[in-house]
Amino acid sequence: MNQPTRRTGKPIIYIDVIKTRFNDLDPYGHVNASVYLDYIISSRWNYLEKTIGVNSAELIKQGVGFFLVNSNITYRKPIKGSTEVTVKSWVSSIEGPLLFVDFAIEGQNGTVFSNGVLQFVVMNLKTGQKQECPKEVEYLLWEKGDG
Repeated sequence: MNQPTRRTGKPIIYIDVIKTRFNDLDPYGHVNASVYLDYIISSRWNYLEKTIGVNSAELIKQGVGFFLVNSNITYRKPIKGSTEVTVKSWVSSIEGPLLFVDFAIEGQNGTVFSNGVLQFVVMNLKTGQKQECPKEVEYLLWEKGDG
């Protein structure tokens, strides 16, 4: 495995508030486990568009894709009914073409519903091959001052 990239800055913490939807609920009135992943990935795209001003079309135009290859999700408490949750995520490590994204889904009172790590591979959409994260894309993930 490649060595993690060393940086002197900090990862940008993506924070988004998501309202649960009726179709997210299982027969018990809890958010279905499969929806948690949607919340995490959707919150990252929402943050990019709302806060940084970048949308997926711009990344596709640059020929950069991020594909989920592994997810490790710990379900701590059920999310019940219609409510709002705060999703926080950040790139904790970059190892060659791999991005490790830590996350937490929390209630408005700070209750942790879920946390874990998602692993993405960075792809060159023109060649279909894995690639290291381009420097011009790293600004979306890491505060200035990285090494």
